Amino acid sequence: MKSVIASMIALAVPALVLGEFQFGKPRAPEITAGPFVAGRSLDERAVPLTIGITNKFGTPVSIAFDHNAGGPPPIGGPHGPVKLGASSTQFTFPTGWAGRLYVGKTLNNKNSKIEASYTGPPDVDVSYVDGFSLPVTCSSQGIVVTGCNIPLFHDGHTCGNVDNNGPVCVNPQAGVPNGPATPFFAPCQGAAYTYPNDNAANVGNVGTLINCCIGPSCPAPARQHGKRSLLEGDAEDMIDDALSRRHARDLGI
Repeated sequence: MKSVIASMIALAVPALVLGEFQFGKPRAPEITAGPFVAGRSLDERAVPLTIGITNKFGTPVSIAFDHNAGGPPPIGGPHGPVKLGASSTQFTFPTGWAGRLYVGKTLNNKNSKIEASYTGPPDVDVSYVDGFSLPVTCSSQGIVVTGCNIPLFHDGHTCGNVDNNGPVCVNPQAGVPNGPATPFFAPCQGAAYTYPNDNAANVGNVGTLINCCIGPSCPAPARQHGKRSLLEGDAEDMIDDALSRRHARDLGI
Protein backbone atom coordinates (compact mmCIF):
# COMPACT_ATOMS: atom_id res chain seq x y z
CA MET A 1 0.00 0.00 0.00
CA LYS A 2 2.82 2.40 0.90
CA SER A 3 4.46 1.78 -2.46
CA VAL A 4 1.24 2.65 -4.25
CA ILE A 5 0.92 5.94 -2.33
CA ALA A 6 4.57 6.80 -3.02
CA SER A 7 4.05 6.15 -6.71
CA MET A 8 1.02 8.43 -6.77
CA ILE A 9 3.00 11.25 -5.06
CA ALA A 10 5.88 10.81 -7.50
CA LEU A 11 3.50 11.20 -10.39
CA ALA A 12 1.74 14.19 -8.82
CA VAL A 13 4.86 16.28 -8.10
CA PRO A 14 5.93 16.76 -11.76
CA ALA A 15 2.31 17.56 -12.59
CA LEU A 16 2.26 20.29 -9.96
CA VAL A 17 5.55 21.73 -11.20
CA LEU A 18 4.33 21.59 -14.79
CA GLY A 19 1.11 23.30 -13.79
CA GLU A 20 2.97 26.14 -12.04
CA PHE A 21 5.19 27.03 -15.00
CA GLN A 22 3.03 26.19 -18.00
CA PHE A 23 -0.50 26.99 -16.91
CA GLY A 24 -0.14 29.29 -13.95
CA LYS A 25 2.09 32.36 -13.53
CA PRO A 26 4.31 32.67 -16.66
CA ARG A 27 8.08 32.62 -16.53
CA ALA A 28 9.89 35.94 -16.51
CA PRO A 29 10.72 36.79 -20.15
CA GLU A 30 14.30 36.21 -21.24
CA ILE A 31 16.38 39.06 -22.63
CA THR A 32 16.48 38.91 -26.40
CA ALA A 33 19.93 39.40 -27.89
CA GLY A 34 20.44 42.05 -30.54
CA PRO A 35 21.11 41.15 -34.16
CA PHE A 36 24.17 39.00 -34.61
CA VAL A 37 27.27 40.62 -36.06
CA ALA A 38 30.08 38.22 -36.85
CA GLY A 39 33.14 38.63 -34.69
CA ARG A 40 31.48 40.77 -32.05
CA SER A 41 30.47 39.78 -28.53
CA LEU A 42 26.98 40.39 -27.12
CA ASP A 43 28.37 43.00 -24.72
CA GLU A 44 30.18 44.86 -27.49
CA ARG A 45 27.11 45.00 -29.74
CA ALA A 46 25.19 46.77 -26.97
CA VAL A 47 27.82 49.54 -26.66
CA PRO A 48 27.93 52.45 -29.12
CA LEU A 49 31.13 53.44 -30.87
CA THR A 50 32.50 56.64 -29.35
CA ILE A 51 34.99 58.87 -31.15
CA GLY A 52 36.55 61.57 -29.00
CA ILE A 53 38.40 64.51 -30.58
CA THR A 54 40.90 66.80 -28.87
CA ASN A 55 42.05 69.98 -30.60
CA LYS A 56 45.73 70.69 -29.88
CA PHE A 57 46.26 72.72 -33.03
CA GLY A 58 46.07 76.07 -31.23
CA THR A 59 43.24 77.62 -33.24
CA PRO A 60 39.59 76.57 -33.75
CA VAL A 61 38.95 73.81 -36.27
CA SER A 62 35.87 72.75 -38.23
CA ILE A 63 34.47 69.21 -38.13
CA ALA A 64 31.92 67.90 -40.65
CA PHE A 65 30.33 64.46 -40.97
CA ASP A 66 28.97 62.00 -43.48
CA HIS A 67 28.06 58.31 -43.39
CA ASN A 68 27.67 55.51 -45.88
CA ALA A 69 24.48 55.44 -47.94
CA GLY A 70 21.85 53.24 -46.33
CA GLY A 71 23.64 53.17 -42.99
CA PRO A 72 22.42 54.73 -39.75
CA PRO A 73 23.34 58.30 -38.79
CA PRO A 74 25.19 59.17 -35.59
CA ILE A 75 23.28 58.69 -32.34
CA GLY A 76 21.16 61.79 -31.82
CA GLY A 77 20.57 62.23 -35.55
CA PRO A 78 22.67 63.65 -38.36
CA HIS A 79 25.24 66.17 -37.14
CA GLY A 80 25.78 69.48 -38.87
CA PRO A 81 29.29 70.95 -39.00
CA VAL A 82 30.72 71.97 -35.63
CA LYS A 83 33.50 74.32 -34.58
CA LEU A 84 35.92 73.06 -31.93
CA GLY A 85 38.18 75.36 -29.97
CA ALA A 86 41.09 74.32 -27.77
CA SER A 87 39.05 71.61 -26.08
CA SER A 88 37.71 68.08 -26.46
CA THR A 89 34.40 66.67 -27.60
CA GLN A 90 32.99 63.27 -28.50
CA PHE A 91 30.41 61.72 -30.81
CA THR A 92 28.64 58.36 -30.59
CA PHE A 93 27.64 56.01 -33.38
CA PRO A 94 25.38 52.92 -33.43
CA THR A 95 26.01 49.40 -34.68
CA GLY A 96 26.00 49.43 -38.48
CA TRP A 97 27.44 52.95 -38.81
CA ALA A 98 30.34 53.68 -41.15
CA GLY A 99 31.47 57.13 -42.18
CA ARG A 100 33.91 60.00 -42.07
CA LEU A 101 34.71 63.07 -40.00
CA TYR A 102 36.31 65.91 -42.00
CA VAL A 103 38.80 68.01 -40.02
CA GLY A 104 40.23 71.36 -41.12
CA LYS A 105 40.46 75.07 -40.48
CA THR A 106 37.48 75.55 -42.78
CA LEU A 107 34.83 73.26 -44.28
CA ASN A 108 36.26 71.45 -47.30
CA ASN A 109 35.49 67.96 -48.60
CA LYS A 110 39.21 67.43 -49.24
CA ASN A 111 40.16 68.01 -45.58
CA SER A 112 42.02 65.43 -43.52
CA LYS A 113 39.58 62.69 -42.51
CA ILE A 114 38.93 60.31 -39.66
CA GLU A 115 37.29 57.21 -41.16
CA ALA A 116 35.69 54.51 -39.01
CA SER A 117 33.13 51.74 -39.18
CA TYR A 118 31.07 49.69 -36.75
CA THR A 119 29.57 47.20 -39.21
CA GLY A 120 31.76 44.47 -37.70
CA PRO A 121 34.56 44.76 -35.15
CA PRO A 122 35.32 48.51 -35.01
CA ASP A 123 38.05 49.82 -37.30
CA VAL A 124 39.55 53.25 -37.84
CA ASP A 125 42.01 55.12 -40.02
CA VAL A 126 43.16 58.65 -40.79
CA SER A 127 43.04 59.51 -44.47
CA TYR A 128 44.86 62.15 -46.52
CA VAL A 129 43.80 60.50 -49.81
CA ASP A 130 41.69 63.47 -50.91
CA GLY A 131 43.91 66.05 -49.30
CA PHE A 132 45.72 67.26 -46.20
CA SER A 133 44.55 70.12 -44.02
CA LEU A 134 45.71 69.37 -40.47
CA PRO A 135 47.69 66.56 -38.82
CA VAL A 136 45.48 63.98 -37.09
CA THR A 137 46.23 60.81 -35.10
CA CYS A 138 43.88 58.36 -33.36
CA SER A 139 44.35 56.03 -30.39
CA SER A 140 42.53 53.01 -29.02
CA GLN A 141 43.01 51.42 -25.63
CA GLY A 142 45.89 53.78 -24.92
CA ILE A 143 47.84 52.97 -28.10
CA VAL A 144 48.20 55.31 -31.07
CA VAL A 145 47.05 53.19 -33.99
CA THR A 146 46.68 55.45 -37.03
CA GLY A 147 47.40 58.92 -38.38
CA CYS A 148 50.36 61.20 -38.81
CA ASN A 149 51.28 64.21 -36.67
CA ILE A 150 53.68 65.79 -39.19
CA PRO A 151 52.66 69.34 -40.24
CA LEU A 152 53.17 68.62 -43.94
CA PHE A 153 52.89 72.25 -45.06
CA HIS A 154 56.07 72.93 -43.05
CA ASP A 155 58.00 69.71 -43.67
CA GLY A 156 60.20 70.88 -46.53
CA HIS A 157 58.13 69.84 -49.57
CA THR A 158 55.96 72.13 -51.66
CA CYS A 159 52.36 71.19 -52.29
CA GLY A 160 51.67 71.12 -56.03
CA ASN A 161 47.98 72.00 -55.73
CA VAL A 162 46.88 74.20 -52.84
CA ASP A 163 43.18 74.83 -52.29
CA ASN A 164 43.14 78.18 -50.52
CA ASN A 165 39.90 77.27 -48.75
CA GLY A 166 41.75 75.92 -45.76
CA PRO A 167 44.45 75.77 -46.96
CA VAL A 168 44.29 72.15 -48.13
CA CYS A 169 46.89 70.34 -50.18
CA VAL A 170 44.91 68.41 -52.78
CA ASN A 171 46.34 64.92 -53.18
CA PRO A 172 47.17 64.09 -56.84
CA GLN A 173 47.23 60.36 -56.00
CA ALA A 174 43.54 60.19 -55.05
CA GLY A 175 42.82 58.34 -58.29
CA VAL A 176 45.99 56.20 -58.28
CA PRO A 177 45.10 53.04 -56.31
CA ASN A 178 48.60 51.78 -55.60
CA GLY A 179 50.43 55.08 -55.26
CA PRO A 180 53.11 55.68 -54.25
CA ALA A 181 52.74 58.86 -52.23
CA THR A 182 54.10 62.07 -53.72
CA PRO A 183 57.00 63.77 -51.90
CA PHE A 184 54.65 66.13 -50.03
CA PHE A 185 52.61 63.22 -48.58
CA ALA A 186 55.42 60.62 -48.38
CA PRO A 187 56.39 61.28 -44.71
CA CYS A 188 52.92 60.00 -43.70
CA GLN A 189 52.75 56.99 -46.05
CA GLY A 190 51.70 53.86 -44.16
CA ALA A 191 50.65 55.82 -41.09
CA ALA A 192 47.77 57.73 -42.70
CA TYR A 193 46.24 56.92 -46.08
CA THR A 194 48.21 58.81 -48.73
CA TYR A 195 46.79 56.90 -51.74
CA PRO A 196 43.73 54.60 -51.98
CA ASN A 197 45.45 51.29 -51.20
CA ASP A 198 47.80 52.62 -48.50
CA ASN A 199 46.15 50.02 -46.28
CA ALA A 200 48.72 49.87 -43.49
CA ALA A 201 46.94 52.97 -42.17
CA ASN A 202 43.75 51.04 -41.39
CA VAL A 203 43.49 49.26 -38.05
CA GLY A 204 40.72 46.79 -37.21
CA ASN A 205 39.51 45.17 -34.01
CA VAL A 206 39.95 48.36 -32.02
CA GLY A 207 37.81 49.07 -28.97
CA THR A 208 34.54 50.96 -28.93
CA LEU A 209 36.32 54.09 -27.63
CA ILE A 210 38.58 55.86 -30.14
CA ASN A 211 40.40 59.05 -29.18
CA CYS A 212 41.64 61.31 -31.97
CA CYS A 213 43.92 64.30 -31.66
CA ILE A 214 44.44 67.27 -34.00
CA GLY A 215 47.80 69.03 -34.19
CA PRO A 216 51.54 68.38 -34.52
CA SER A 217 52.00 67.82 -30.77
CA CYS A 218 49.67 64.80 -30.81
CA PRO A 219 51.34 61.42 -30.24
CA ALA A 220 52.23 59.49 -33.40
CA PRO A 221 51.89 55.79 -34.25
CA ALA A 222 55.10 53.77 -34.10
CA ARG A 223 55.11 53.15 -37.87
CA GLN A 224 55.12 56.85 -38.78
CA HIS A 225 58.23 57.86 -40.72
CA GLY A 226 60.31 60.63 -39.18
CA LYS A 227 58.28 60.62 -35.97
CA ARG A 228 58.63 63.85 -34.02
CA SER A 229 60.14 63.66 -30.58
CA LEU A 230 57.40 64.31 -28.07
CA LEU A 231 60.00 65.87 -25.77
CA GLU A 232 60.48 68.58 -28.37
CA GLY A 233 56.75 68.94 -28.99
CA ASP A 234 56.03 72.05 -26.94
CA ALA A 235 58.86 74.08 -28.46
CA GLU A 236 58.01 72.90 -31.97
CA ASP A 237 54.33 73.68 -31.45
CA MET A 238 55.17 77.35 -30.98
CA ILE A 239 57.16 77.32 -34.22
CA ASP A 240 54.44 75.41 -36.06
CA ASP A 241 51.72 77.80 -34.91
CA ALA A 242 53.79 80.80 -36.00
CA LEU A 243 54.47 79.18 -39.38
CA SER A 244 50.79 78.31 -39.79
CA ARG A 245 49.76 81.90 -39.13
CA ARG A 246 52.40 83.21 -41.53
CA HIS A 247 51.37 80.71 -44.21
CA ALA A 248 47.73 81.67 -43.81
CA ARG A 249 48.69 85.34 -44.04
CA ASP A 250 50.67 84.66 -47.23
CA LEU A 251 47.61 82.98 -48.72
CA GLY A 252 45.44 85.92 -47.76
CA ILE A 253 43.34 83.90 -45.28
